[in-house]
Amino acid sequence: MRKLALLTMTAVVLLCTLFSVPSYAELNVDAADSKVNSELDSTVMDQVKAAVKQVAPDNNIKPDIHVIVEDRDGIKLEGELSQPAAKFSIFYDKKKQRVNHTSVYYQIQQQEMVLDDALQNKITNFKKTFEDKKYPFKFDSFWRIKSPYQDNEPRNYWVFWGVDQALEIDLDKGNRITAHQSFSLKQIDAKLLAKATKAINQLNYSDKIDITYVSRMRNEQDGSFFWYFYDRYEHNYIKIGVLTNKVWEAEATNIDWFDEKDFAKSFAKPKYSPTKAISIASVSVKALFNVNLTGYKVKVKLNEYTFTRDKQATIIGKINKKGQFYSLKMIPSAGALIQ
Repeated sequence: MRKLALLTMTAVVLLCTLFSVPSYAELNVDAADSKVNSELDSTVMDQVKAAVKQVAPDNNIKPDIHVIVEDRDGIKLEGELSQPAAKFSIFYDKKKQRVNHTSVYYQIQQQEMVLDDALQNKITNFKKTFEDKKYPFKFDSFWRIKSPYQDNEPRNYWVFWGVDQALEIDLDKGNRITAHQSFSLKQIDAKLLAKATKAINQLNYSDKIDITYVSRMRNEQDGSFFWYFYDRYEHNYIKIGVLTNKVWEAEATNIDWFDEKDFAKSFAKPKYSPTKAISIASVSVKALFNVNLTGYKVKVKLNEYTFTRDKQATIIGKINKKGQFYSLKMIPSAGALIQ
């Protein structure tokens, strides 16, 4: 969740995770300082062209492909397509002799020329269930991206960009959609904002936490659909279901260990017995989730306490060295969704 911001222009400075684009995805061609494809090794060029064809099979590659940057690790290149007109960028890994990343950049007016009817209909239907009629989704551009060797997902996808909003389609997971839209505090219902402010301060043990940003997230992969409220540096956040108005997760970062060694030493032994953990956590759990921990079982791993009960929601909490629960999350019972 801390990566969600890459989906919007305001979020570029943050970084889910949900949504990661390599830093070389937006390169500008400077012909005066670049090499053309005639100076590149033919093996490299063959791989570059093949990579572009994988993501734009029905388009034609214009002859000149420019080297933007080249160092001992790799080559960053840019070129253009002709039908429809679009720019693309490539990163070629010299050491592993492969294309690590390919991006093709389209304007939103080209959507019908590039996407098939089924995918366009899927996007249209998704938007109907996601967007607020007062603040509809409106995209300016869309990219086709493939980074098969990166650690995070998605690796093979479409991403649509607008002001403070984005939508991703994961081609490796049956065209599952993930969407994100940011709002100003003035655009949020006053009661909802008050609920979020009260909840995020439930775990606060010092100064009052002020919410600065709000986003709405939906993920077809896990069925989640929630509001995400957070402070300026995203140290403190809370998730509230869009459809249920339930609080699902809250964290008021209150970490007081110095390093990994101190963490391991501090939580080598459980700080609380199951009974004591329930006693300490019960007030916040009741206030946040309206869940009574009576009858729950407790499992402990380092500073994480998991509260479970048959056919009931699971609660996961984390404590600091002082024994304060600074993070609480509710996982719905089988079949339920975070919405």
